[in-house]
Amino acid sequence: MLHVISSAEGLSATISTIGASLVSLVVPGQDGTPVDVVLGFEHEDDYRDNPCFFGATVGRCVNRIAGARFSLGDKEYRLTANDGANCNHSGRDFWAMRPWEVAEADDAHVALALHSPSGDQGFPGTVDATATYRLAGNALEVTYAATTSEPTIVNMTNHAYYNLNGHDSGLAMAHELSIDANSRLVSDETVLPTGDVAVVANTAWDFRQPRRIDAALPSSGFDTCFVLANDGRLEHAARLVGNASGIAMDLYTDQPGMQLYTANFASDERGKGGAIYSPREAVCLEPGIFPDAIHHPEWPSPVFSPERPYLWRMRLEFSLS
Repeated sequence: MLHVISSAEGLSATISTIGASLVSLVVPGQDGTPVDVVLGFEHEDDYRDNPCFFGATVGRCVNRIAGARFSLGDKEYRLTANDGANCNHSGRDFWAMRPWEVAEADDAHVALALHSPSGDQGFPGTVDATATYRLAGNALEVTYAATTSEPTIVNMTNHAYYNLNGHDSGLAMAHELSIDANSRLVSDETVLPTGDVAVVANTAWDFRQPRRIDAALPSSGFDTCFVLANDGRLEHAARLVGNASGIAMDLYTDQPGMQLYTANFASDERGKGGAIYSPREAVCLEPGIFPDAIHHPEWPSPVFSPERPYLWRMRLEFSLS
């Protein structure tokens, strides 16, 4: 089922109950012409098989868990190894491709709910999660919340693919990007964090000042978690500006990290309006707890419990540059 929400400032968004997915996000362009700035599918049923996770709500744990296993207390839990020896986005039977239930909805917001029983995908504990999309003025606000029956991993994100020139406008690497981060996680060849944290100054990952993404784009593209310094408060994390449209998007989050991903594996994906999406035609900015944090006790913890409910917030503010 699709739900359309809108704001008086001319923003509109379409959300699918499949994967609690953001199907479209339309914002006013330079001359007032509406521009759909997220990649997505033409037909809602296509979200049931969404290997690129276009617009999806990803959980119970986004990104990678080393060795597809982890321990809580004195018990080891084994997950599905779907990315070499590691587990990515919690393995198969993804939350991102399941039907969510509508909890509430009106013209400006929709809240969706998912029940995940204990043992789901190999994780302990029952999780009841909600995904809420709300348009307020010139902004889209997304909130994820979850309660658990016992200690378990929860680490969700929104996997929207942004092209501020329009979802069907081709390469997005000439977009200007800034990220409020002085450091990043170092990853190995499998994109699994090594545990090292590196400063970004004078490297390809230095987006402290605005610059084109392709100014120092690695041959493999970016797939990197940046370390934010918001102390759990909703603060500015990144600014993306479409080089052709002049549309600017400021991202705020309360999460400790944000993954920058340049659609490296979006290969000939058939999208809305007959568009064919290829690598580098979008930018993903995915707030969350660090990848594989369960194996790094020195990092912010991804373990939540009945006494520690989960909360994730993101705000996207749009303007014209």
